[in-house]
Amino acid sequence: MQDILKNYYASGGKTLFESAEQSDSKIPDRARKIIATYSRQFSFRSPVKPDIAAISGTPEQDLLAEIESQLVTGYTSDPKFASYLKNTMLVYVMDLKKSDPLYAKHMGYALMSSDGKEKQDFISNLAKKDAIKYLTMYLQDTNLDHPVIHPIVGRGVPGLKQEP
Repeated sequence: MQDILKNYYASGGKTLFESAEQSDSKIPDRARKIIATYSRQFSFRSPVKPDIAAISGTPEQDLLAEIESQLVTGYTSDPKFASYLKNTMLVYVMDLKKSDPLYAKHMGYALMSSDGKEKQDFISNLAKKDAIKYLTMYLQDTNLDHPVIHPIVGRGVPGLKQEP
């Protein structure tokens, strides 16, 4: 298995994905499955901070973009996500209220109003954060040796023992 993964990363991550029938045409389906699977897991904490720059130029980069795109669409138009979005906005405003009550009041009105810029920015940022979380969860379940999960030796992550 280690040899397969070494060849995978040496070839830029393309060979393994093509041989596993995970082509670009299947990315939207994979993204939907990832969202359906991991959106129900609220208490996920990654043992390391995911290194999203490590997916640059790999098929996972396209997958992350698709997950984020589908989440933005879901958060803006799918009734299943309405309560999640409302609760997340409420928690954000309540946390903001602790440090700046006046700004929290302004943001509360802006977020609860129809499609204002503040609400669109909030949804975009939430989708990006959730997409990274879901992709990290997926990679931890399917590919523990992926560089997003285990940073490359020498780059260092505080508290993570590095290989010799």
